[in-house]
Amino acid sequence: MSSIRGNSAYRGNYRGRSPKGNSILAVLLVLVILAALSVLLLQRYIVYDEAGRPALELPWQQGREETPELLPPLEDFELVIQAPEEEDPTPGEADWTVLELPAMLTQAAWQQVQAEEGLDAVVVTLKDAAGTVYFEGAAALAEAIVLPEGGDVLPEVAESSLHTVARITCFADPRAAVHGAADRALQDVNGYVFYDGNNRPWLDPGKPAARSYLCAMAAEAAALGFDEVLLTEIGYPTLGKLDQIAYTPGDRAAYVAAFLQEMRLALDAYEIRLCVELPDIVLLEGSETASALVLSKIAPLVDGIYARAPEAQREALSAAVAAAAPELALVLLPPEEATAAVPPAPAE
Repeated sequence: MSSIRGNSAYRGNYRGRSPKGNSILAVLLVLVILAALSVLLLQRYIVYDEAGRPALELPWQQGREETPELLPPLEDFELVIQAPEEEDPTPGEADWTVLELPAMLTQAAWQQVQAEEGLDAVVVTLKDAAGTVYFEGAAALAEAIVLPEGGDVLPEVAESSLHTVARITCFADPRAAVHGAADRALQDVNGYVFYDGNNRPWLDPGKPAARSYLCAMAAEAAALGFDEVLLTEIGYPTLGKLDQIAYTPGDRAAYVAAFLQEMRLALDAYEIRLCVELPDIVLLEGSETASALVLSKIAPLVDGIYARAPEAQREALSAAVAAAAPELALVLLPPEEATAAVPPAPAE
């Protein structure tokens, strides 16, 4: 029985794999291994941008400065420099020129003032130490009002380009003190109106009626259009038999401060400065016992301080004001050459 063992011709032709095919496979294997090693080696140099896209950054590329982007050229433009606005002169500056006008100001006198050059401010007395009032005011006593002949020029003064100041003498007021003795006047220990060394009655700063009377008058002056109200004699008398005064119980300096606070409220509706005239001793010493004027209590309540003293005292007085309130200005008025005689007070 014969058996078949395959095709003899086929067996004779088979010789196995050829050496050339083995070489190609070996080369391919080496390339695959090198590629894998390269991927592993270069993986540490792959970086990603903000969008997550990979990029290859080789060692010699690391630390290289990026080329700055070129900015587009500037277009032509116009440079405008705006100068600060000029502010109005501040009262109290060295070149501040103030002229005190007579209480009975006439049209002719006002025309002469307007013709003067280099003038910054004018001070007009609307109420003096005799209790006389020089303008139409509802708050004033009718018998105390005296108007100049030729018409009232105060509206023209207030509307002028000058800095206008309305001076009001406060508690030294013989007329109002006598007229309202019980509610307004400073009284002596016997219950009568007190008369100072110049034979003048005074209003009492400790009495609300006296303070409200003065506040109402100042508000009427402000309504005329003045830039500033200047208060004088805002404290107590300093001459005469002061030990005979029956002061209203309480802190007298506090009453003066209360008066200035109430005055501010009365003037609140108007764009107007509130200033006071103080004796030079109050500025240099800081206070005066008889008048109950205390600089440290007054300065925070006003916009400016006036004083009558020689020019030689300006530096010392200005330093005193600056120490109490650096933002305040001092306006120095010349000393009065002679004190005008005060008419006797009306009988009670």
